[in-house]
Amino acid sequence: MLSLVQKIFSFVDPGDRRKLIGLFILMVLTAILDMASIGLVLPIAQIIIQPDAASAWLPAFLADMDRFDLAVTTLVGFGVFYLLKTAAILLMVHVTNQTSACMMARFTTRVFRRHLRRPYLIHLLGTSSEMMQNTVMNCYKAFQALNVFLNIILEGLLATATGLLLLTVQPGATLLIGALFAVVGLVFYRFAGPLMQWWGSLSMRYEHDLLAASGQAFHSIENIKIDRCEAYFEGAFERLAHRDTLLRARAATFQHVPRLAIEALVILSFVVTVLVLLSIGQDFTALFPTLGLFLMAFLRLMPSLNRILQYVADIRHREAPVILLYNQLRQPDEVVMDLDVEATGSGFEFNSDIRLTDVTFTYPKGNGAVLQGVNLTIYKGESVGLVGPSGGGKSTLTDIIKGLIPPDQGQVMVDGRDIRDNLAGWQAHVSFVPQQIYLLDHSLRNNVAFGVPDNDIDEDRVRTAMSMAHMDSFTGQFPEGLDTSVGENGIRLSGGQRQRLGIARALYRDPNVIVFDEATSALDNEAEQKINAALDGLAGTKTLIIIAHRISTVHKCDRLIFIKDGRIDATGSFEHLMENNADFRRLVESGNRNDRDALS
Repeated sequence: MLSLVQKIFSFVDPGDRRKLIGLFILMVLTAILDMASIGLVLPIAQIIIQPDAASAWLPAFLADMDRFDLAVTTLVGFGVFYLLKTAAILLMVHVTNQTSACMMARFTTRVFRRHLRRPYLIHLLGTSSEMMQNTVMNCYKAFQALNVFLNIILEGLLATATGLLLLTVQPGATLLIGALFAVVGLVFYRFAGPLMQWWGSLSMRYEHDLLAASGQAFHSIENIKIDRCEAYFEGAFERLAHRDTLLRARAATFQHVPRLAIEALVILSFVVTVLVLLSIGQDFTALFPTLGLFLMAFLRLMPSLNRILQYVADIRHREAPVILLYNQLRQPDEVVMDLDVEATGSGFEFNSDIRLTDVTFTYPKGNGAVLQGVNLTIYKGESVGLVGPSGGGKSTLTDIIKGLIPPDQGQVMVDGRDIRDNLAGWQAHVSFVPQQIYLLDHSLRNNVAFGVPDNDIDEDRVRTAMSMAHMDSFTGQFPEGLDTSVGENGIRLSGGQRQRLGIARALYRDPNVIVFDEATSALDNEAEQKINAALDGLAGTKTLIIIAHRISTVHKCDRLIFIKDGRIDATGSFEHLMENNADFRRLVESGNRNDRDALS
């Protein structure tokens, strides 16, 4: 348990730990106030039952009152004090929850930041559902364990204060009852703790499966509708949901066990207390104030002890996400990219060429090298087409050029300088247009100026970028103009419009190098022609690196690079490769009729 608590507190930023010390001090003061409210029961009961005996220690202004006025005054005073104590505890709970909530927001952002800044290769090897689960669900569960532990401290202090009060009044009965509670608590922790820990691990796994199942279904909605296979995905989701809800039902049922056990234990303890006091021969009249004190204390202890047991079980239930995030956050700093330096390109010039020397790369747990001893030079202003069979290493090669993946061997040099010397500076020169453009559920303006705060968006650059992407008349189709929302992932736009918007996004940064990855593979002829027209307009002004299966896209490139089995098999113009490379010839001939028509 101590190790788990240490992991939980490691989530707290150093600056916030002082706040926890302040919270603890407030908790102690609240516990003292609570103890005082319970301790007042004994003198108040004596004032009401034995006013003559009480007058010996009462202040003069109270001792001079008649019995009725004295009882009313003390009861009203006790009621007011109890209300103030209740308000203080409520305020303490609110401050605790508010403080932990602010800390949790910072912690969740820290985990999100860490995931976002991990090297691209780690993102390639992971899944989006896993990252979403870690960033949202697991963060909430893990950090809520801190709030739970703070509540354990608060309830524990309140229970301890009550126990100390009873110990001063009746040490024997209190020690006997305390031993009884301790035995029950140890038994509960010994047997219920591992069970809740196991359920927590299962719950985390089931949530991941549900996220993955729902994500797969919604991302495949077009195929599902066409193939009418809703029932298959519904059945798979239902099985996972049924498994998850049964686990939650068992956990919900078990949450009632501590409450019922504590209630039974409190009643049993009260009976034991009365029997002990009677057995030592105390007079029943003198016994009444003490019994009132114990009854008040038991009523106060019952919810606190109940919550403590529930909180302990809750912490064990959260142990799996706590350990998972703790281990992730303890990864070496070099695993997380340092993006604190603004990528302005300052200190990194691109005036001549990009040179790859003996570049070799193998994916972790991959089957052999994806790239093997690649040597390639791309000159500034040149348009280069990367062609070849699927799986040949084209996308991996561009990822290395973009600086997203470091090569296992070899170097990527720009004007004779290794890009790893100033990766942020090099990437300020590079933009990327992927095959599948992911559009924000936002305006056209925000999608072009991707990742730029609203106040910093340059309207002229947005319009210039859209014009260069052949989207001059595009905004005129919508009354809202650049404020038009494109819908979730650009659902309001056609495939060609999404691709051209992706090109405009790349151009907004005014890069020197633009990488296109299969930018026209999913488009019809008309849309492809518009994309090709945009590419033609960029030729000579930008360095273009284009991956394409459809040869028409790269037919006008200055040079084609034919990549096969991770090696550069041939390089030259389209005509040169057609004449001298049989594999390239077969690739062209296997293209569809539209490609051949475009080349004629």
